[in-house]
Amino acid sequence: MPAGDRGFVVRDTRIAYENPWMRVREDAIVRADGSPGLFGVVEKSDFALIIPVDTDGVWLVE
Repeated sequence: MPAGDRGFVVRDTRIAYENPWMRVREDAIVRADGSPGLFGVVEKSDFALIIPVDTDGVWLVE
């Protein structure tokens, strides 16, 4: 089975959570090496994301 441009093939997908502002889906994938995996995707229209980064890495802010 060819993995395509992304390096994996999506075998199944399900909606894990949904509200009027966003949707979270989970894709069951098969990687190029044949191993299975899960890929989480957040679908949201028009948003801004700010990620604070310094020399030590990324800061997670709540």
